[in-house]
Amino acid sequence: MKILSLVFPGFTFIDLAAPIQALMMLPEAKSQVVWQKKGVVASDSGVDVHATEDFQSCCPDILFVPGNSLGLFKLLQDDRTLDFIADIGSRATWVTSVCSGSLLLGAAGLLKGYKAASHWYAREQLSLFGAIPTDARSKSGDGWRHDSWRRFWACLGRPDSGRTSGPELRTLVRICAATSVRYWAT
Repeated sequence: MKILSLVFPGFTFIDLAAPIQALMMLPEAKSQVVWQKKGVVASDSGVDVHATEDFQSCCPDILFVPGNSLGLFKLLQDDRTLDFIADIGSRATWVTSVCSGSLLLGAAGLLKGYKAASHWYAREQLSLFGAIPTDARSKSGDGWRHDSWRRFWACLGRPDSGRTSGPELRTLVRICAATSVRYWAT
């Protein structure tokens, strides 16, 4: 199972590291990191991550988008990145995000008509992309929204903090490993 994590200049490192740690528990998981071009990408904490893939060279089972503020907000108007997320998101088996990463999923058109969560400072912005902002904490199955072929995870973890959302993906990994999930987002 290929897990593709989108990184971008200034992404929040813990929003990447904790979910990847959890996702790597899936059977035969292989982690890939993508940015517009292969190479070093600096996080907001000063930790550099190496993008092993570029926008032309990947086809994942899971697309994962971490959060941030300034770096992420710049990408909301970056057609190249949004087109990539829309394209890969339409072909990936699962799509997920942590914290404000859901804004990029929304800007790429993947959350229209779905409940979605984000960090409190960005939550209401989801409505600009046709999503239904929620501050609810999902428990068991009440966060699932679905149509005939896909499901979104509407909210996982505390809606006011990306710091718990990433580590709490571990619970969702267990659920998803036992079901046929098409999409999920925190």
